[in-house]
Order: sequence, then structure tokens, then C-alpha cells
Amino acid sequence: MAMRCGMLLAPPIPLPSLRFGTLGCKTSLRSFPKTRTHLMDMALSGPVVTMVLSILLVYCGLHMTVNATPHSLMRMPAVPSGVVGKSSFLVSMLVMKVCPKLLLLPLSQPIPIHPSVLIGMTGLIFAAINILPIGRLDGGRAFLAAFGRRRANLASFLTLLILFFSALGGSTTVSGFCALLVLLYQRKAEIPVTNELTGVNPLRVWILTLLLTAAGAILAPFPAGFGAL
Repeated sequence: MAMRCGMLLAPPIPLPSLRFGTLGCKTSLRSFPKTRTHLMDMALSGPVVTMVLSILLVYCGLHMTVNATPHSLMRMPAVPSGVVGKSSFLVSMLVMKVCPKLLLLPLSQPIPIHPSVLIGMTGLIFAAINILPIGRLDGGRAFLAAFGRRRANLASFLTLLILFFSALGGSTTVSGFCALLVLLYQRKAEIPVTNELTGVNPLRVWILTLLLTAAGAILAPFPAGFGAL
């Protein structure tokens, strides 16, 4: 998408994570985007693909878990039911659709689950964090393209503030660690667009709004769940 929009990207730099090994990569722009539309299209392409594929993995993995034989279940990894059923509101909605009885189990009860579910959940976390409107994350770039630099700076500050207080309250672990990495590497606003006066069309703004809502649903816990991711 960057080549299609006529932009040059620097080589990606992996960002470490104690929980997942990596939280993705830091990718800087080496050329000025021509328009805000080009910047937004480039920024949203990665999170959209990741989010859609991850949702499919979770949904298919839940189906394969429900329809698995007892022998296959014994070979699957076991995790606390609360991790799958109640640590993410969006994932909980998928669980409610495919295997609602899982939501009735005690949070700490180990259950076998297909690896596709865990891979999909990890992808959802990465996509949700990346779409947050902060600095040079893809969400920050898209928010800048949609609403302008002044509103993007305000949204970045407020989002980091929310993550900071969530981490202090002990309600989130991954998001708090992500906030620290963003402060260190991605907090600065994106480089200027050649034409910052021309905005983007309403459809792209609605897509961004939908993705931000989905990110909130991914990172927020299901009521009475394990806590936010």
C-alpha cells in the first residue's frame, strides 16, 4: 500500500514484549505523503487486514474446538477459561455465538482450546494497540489524516493518559507496557503531509471510527472478566 501511495518506508524495527516476544515493528516514513488520503490508506491497510484475519482465526478456532474429538482436545493447549471467555469483550461476543457455555465456567478453570484461537487473539491485541490514535502508530497517522494535526495531538495525549491510569490501577498489563514503548519510540507526531489542507472523504472517517470502536471492544474486558488486556 505504501508503494501504491508513493511513500517510502524505513526498515521495520521490532518492538520487544515480555508477554508476546514482540509487539510488532516501528516503521518510519522516509518520504512526505502527498495527501492526507494517501497517509490514511497506508495507515489503515495493515490493521484492517490483521483484524479481519484474526477474527476469522478466533471464530474458526472456536468451531474446531467445539467439534474436536476427545483425543484432539487432549493435544490442545489448556488455558484458563477467563482468558478466552472474558478478557476481551469482542472475543467474548464470538464465544457467546459459538460456545456460550464457556462463559459459565469459573474464570480459573483450565480448558483445551485450539491454537488458532490464541493466535487470533494475539493478532487482535496487536491490531487494537496499533489502531490507537497515538503519535506515529497507524491509528495516530489515520487520526491525523482524518481530523487534522491539532486534534490528533489532543487524541494522542488523552489516549496515553487513559493507558497510564489504567496501568496504575492494575486493570491492564499489555496496554500499559505498550504505552511505555510508545512514549519511548512513537510519541512524536507524524511528519507533515505535502497537502494538509485537503481532508479525507466521510467514508474513510467512518471506517476509522469503526476500527477505533473495535479496538476498544478488543482491549476492554467482558463484565466480571479477567481485566483489560
